[in-house]
Amino acid sequence: MDVKFVNILSHELRSPLTTVQTSAEILDHLLSSDIVDTSIMKKHARQIMDEVADMAQLLEKVLVMSRLENTQTGFSPTIADPVTFLEEVLDRPFVCGRYSQKVDFGIKGEHRPALIDPFMLTHIVNGLLDNAFKYSRNKENTVAPRLRLSFEASHWRIMVRDTGIGIKSADKTRLFRSFSRGSNVGHIQGTGLGLEIIKYFVRCHKGAIQLKSIEGKGTVVVVDLPY
Repeated sequence: MDVKFVNILSHELRSPLTTVQTSAEILDHLLSSDIVDTSIMKKHARQIMDEVADMAQLLEKVLVMSRLENTQTGFSPTIADPVTFLEEVLDRPFVCGRYSQKVDFGIKGEHRPALIDPFMLTHIVNGLLDNAFKYSRNKENTVAPRLRLSFEASHWRIMVRDTGIGIKSADKTRLFRSFSRGSNVGHIQGTGLGLEIIKYFVRCHKGAIQLKSIEGKGTVVVVDLPY
């Protein structure tokens, strides 16, 4: 495995593991003492769950990258209803159990079935929504990310819009490359692998992905897929 990737992985795991250990020690202290402060306990329990979710997502990316390198990730499409599929994705703990805000989900056009790979499409949607939440988390006056599903004549479209920190113009051309991240992300964790994997999965569906963003205003990602 690439040395640079191992270094990034080690760095990305160290911070959440430290947080989990600290929160667990605080919970242990509270449970073994006469102090019962449910608000503090809930806070640290939530921190543990959030950090575990981050690590689970990171390890999933490692698994996906390993499969890509060994050409073992085959495209396995099945006929499905995109509306039902996305509703099921939004009901899963990764999305609905991780963030206090709910995704603003809307549908446009007449429903049509499509050929989709469940594993790949789940990763596409989860990855885009996680980015939308993550890069809006510490920004004031943000609204819940919008997920729009629209049925066009020749294709169907997934659009994710957020009001987060946005992306600098100089960074946009390299965001789909391995280990590339925006220069304005600060201390927000990430490996720079998410968009590369998403783009690969979109191409497996013979689709296209576009990203539009204004620094300080937010980002819109559009994925067009054939039926």
